[in-house]
Amino acid sequence: MSSFIPTADADFVTWVNDHAVRWAEYQASIGLSVSQTGAFTARALQMTKDWQAYLSAKQALIAAREVWTTSKSQTRTLAAADCRIIKTFASTSANPTTVFTNADIPAPKSPVSGVAPGQPTAVKATLNTVTGELKLTWKCQNPGTTSGTVYTVQRRVGTSGAWSQIGLTSVRNFTDATLTAAPTVQYQITAQRSGIFGTPSGPVTVSFGHASNGEVFVSSVKMAA
Repeated sequence: MSSFIPTADADFVTWVNDHAVRWAEYQASIGLSVSQTGAFTARALQMTKDWQAYLSAKQALIAAREVWTTSKSQTRTLAAADCRIIKTFASTSANPTTVFTNADIPAPKSPVSGVAPGQPTAVKATLNTVTGELKLTWKCQNPGTTSGTVYTVQRRVGTSGAWSQIGLTSVRNFTDATLTAAPTVQYQITAQRSGIFGTPSGPVTVSFGHASNGEVFVSSVKMAA
């Protein structure tokens, strides 16, 4: 291609269309025949159509890539969440191997014998005044050999009586959606890993108060010494 003919696609399309018109106008004075300028004009028209089709396909590809990237991210997040649920379920199952085999996901590595998870600490409670749900959060320093730790959450109304297990979670938070009206409730959180239990958090007392407008709020959260 001659050096004066643009090489960039958009510039080339513009150059060809401009020269198709000019050469057809001045064909007799520039040495081109009617058939030659006609062929060049037809080629310019077809190239322009192909260029527009290319631009449309390029934009469609960009849009499709964005859709695919979002879909892949959402699906990966859901798959990861389901895997955590399956692992949590397997940790309390009588036959965890069957659970992992049926789910076709790898079982967590067995912990080092005798190494227990850490003890939950720094428990906090936040009440959703709209739904009445109580969200618990906590910290737990687990040894490196206890990856895959899950947490058992127990509750009792008041400060005495039998504990009842209300949930199991693989993350350091739990939302109690079954809380009934009571001035005080206690929670106890225990970390476990493949049948090895850590030291329980000890009773965590959550007390509730009433604002002047009647709204219930968490008045205090105290952990056992």
